Amino acid sequence: MLKTLEKQYGFTYPSLYHRLYADGMLDMGEVNSLWVEEVYPHLKERPPLFLYSGEFELISPENIGETIEELNGEDSWLGISPDYLFIPFGQTGGGDYYCFWYDKNSPRAEVPVVLLQHDSDEAEVLANSLEDFFFYELLTSVNDIYEEALVVTEGDFGENIASLLGTHLPYIAKEEQRKIIEEIYGRKLREFARELPRFTQTYQGLLSDEELAELLQKYIPVEGEKSFVYTQETEIESTPPRYIDGTLYVRVNPIPAKNDRVYEALKALNWRQNKAVTEGLEYSKKMQLYYNDQYGIPWEEYILGAFKERIEALKKFPNVTVTFEEVSNE
Repeated sequence: MLKTLEKQYGFTYPSLYHRLYADGMLDMGEVNSLWVEEVYPHLKERPPLFLYSGEFELISPENIGETIEELNGEDSWLGISPDYLFIPFGQTGGGDYYCFWYDKNSPRAEVPVVLLQHDSDEAEVLANSLEDFFFYELLTSVNDIYEEALVVTEGDFGENIASLLGTHLPYIAKEEQRKIIEEIYGRKLREFARELPRFTQTYQGLLSDEELAELLQKYIPVEGEKSFVYTQETEIESTPPRYIDGTLYVRVNPIPAKNDRVYEALKALNWRQNKAVTEGLEYSKKMQLYYNDQYGIPWEEYILGAFKERIEALKKFPNVTVTFEEVSNE
């Protein structure tokens, strides 16, 4: 399958990605509202690629061809420069894509991994290679762990990350990176503080924001610019994009019984729960993005992004409401 994609789109996957495919590390099973209940139990003993990441969601190889077309095809609304080819292999919950980046004018010995932002015209370089991205993602995924995250709600946290380490460590070739990952994954969960403009936010994890930034800079510094504009230059005037700033809410009222299947659908959503709400359940996701109606997609649907299928699954349960509350610009 991977060789077919390479031939069709004229690129070569990193050898490590072929190895991951051959080892079954790219198989997450069928993702649906019952994934936690029916699929996850079969994966937890041998976790596939970044199973417990809070932001990275694997794109199965069967769906990569379709996603390549969405990003790079003639009908794509992203307007990607013909000098670039982005091959997606994962995505965030907000609809941005983790991609291998191929620059036709400046080919590299190693293929960088970038985060292609769907609501702007920039891509962020995360790592110089897939090997370095392993180090990046294994550290990032234990930096800020939601209280409702799969790794802490389904089974024992220590056992879960030990299993993850067992399947991921063999792909980290550099000894110094292996030692750092092993040491950090051997720590206990603790609480950290993050100073924001108006208040102090607490978060739990195995390392702080400051330590994460220091380790990434020291061991996998990004070569060249850390971000770049991926769109092609055009003289055609377009409608200025609308900036959307608000919060998506999923609310369940009254609180369901403990064995209600709605909890499985909420876990699949992987949003933070608002603990201050006690008369029901409330989950939210901050949404800040640009929208241009020339793409023909209603903005209400556009903001759902990668959450659309999971939101639709939740709407099938009684007493579930989904709303978007936009911040007034006045």
